[in-house]
Amino acid sequence: MVVEAFILLRKVDGAGVVQTSKIRVLTSTILLCFFLTVVLIQLIIWLFIRTKKP
Repeated sequence: MVVEAFILLRKVDGAGVVQTSKIRVLTSTILLCFFLTVVLIQLIIWLFIRTKKP
């Protein structure tokens, strides 16, 4: 949530590019995909470990 607020509130990124609403949405989408991938991998590992217990 903090990272998303930072992305949405900044006017210029670290490279000096002005942040438009399209770039903010694209950045938010990329961040969401990354977090969903991490959660999916953790869920798969958790299910694998859960089924291995005797």
